[in-house]
Amino acid sequence: ITFARHPQTVMGRKEPLGMITTNPQKLRLFEKIGIRRTLLVPFNKNFSRISPEAFVEDILLKKLVMRELCVGYDFAFGRDRKGNIELLRALARRHGFRLKIFGPYRSAGTVVSSTLIRGFLSKGELAKAAKFLGRPYSMEGSVERGLGLGKSLGFATANLRMANDCLLPEGVYAVMAKGAGFQRPGVLNAGYRPTIKPQGKKAGKTKTWELHIWDFHKQLYGKQLEIFFIKRLRPEKKFPSLAALSAQIGRDVENAKQVVKAYKAL
Repeated sequence: ITFARHPQTVMGRKEPLGMITTNPQKLRLFEKIGIRRTLLVPFNKNFSRISPEAFVEDILLKKLVMRELCVGYDFAFGRDRKGNIELLRALARRHGFRLKIFGPYRSAGTVVSSTLIRGFLSKGELAKAAKFLGRPYSMEGSVERGLGLGKSLGFATANLRMANDCLLPEGVYAVMAKGAGFQRPGVLNAGYRPTIKPQGKKAGKTKTWELHIWDFHKQLYGKQLEIFFIKRLRPEKKFPSLAALSAQIGRDVENAKQVVKAYKAL
C-alpha cells in the first residue's frame, strides 16, 4: 500500500518535496521486485483525518482482510501521525494479525533514506544517488516539438516535457535514453539556455530538457522516453557565441561517449 501523493505535499508543506519517482515508475519497480498487487491510495485532507485505529480496523482489516502487516521501524500513520509501532503491536495483539517490523537499511554503514538520496541528486552526485537507490536515477518525459535550435548548431535534439519533479541542478549530463524498442546513449542539457537569445515572456524562466542521441535518426515526436542519468558532465554556462556553444556541445558528446562506454545495459 502506498499513496498516490506524498502526505507532505497535501498537508501544507511550504516547499516542494520533490518525488524521486513518478507513480508509474514506482509501480514498475514494485513489479520488478516481485510485488504482485499494489493499492495506490488517493491521499487527501479527508483521508488524513482518519484515526490510526480506524485505518487499521476499517480499512486494513475489514476492507482488505489483512493477515500480516510489514512496516519500517520509523513508520507513523493516521491523524497527526499518532499511529506508531507501539500502537500497531497493541492492535496486532487485539485483532490477531501478524506484524513484521523492518529495521533501517544500511549501505556502507549509512542509513538509506529518500532525504539522503534527494540531497545527492540536488548536487548532481549521480553515482552516490545510484549507489543508495540500487539503480540509476531516471526521469520520464514526452518528446515535444521545439524551436529546432539544436539542429541549427549541428546537434539535433529531442525536447522533453518531464513528468518527474525537478531534483537535478542545471547542467549537461551523460544519459541513456530508453523508449519502446530501443535504448541509446546520449547527452542531455537541463537548464535555461543562457546563450540563446530569449524569446517570449517565459524565456529564461522555464527549465528545458534537450536530449541529443548521436547516430540516431528515428522520429521521436510524441514518444515517451525514460532518461537514465549516468554522470553530470558540467554545469550550464553562457557562451560568447553560438559557434563557441556548438564547439562545447561537440566536446560534451565526446565526453559522454567515454562515460557510457563502461556503462552496463539497463
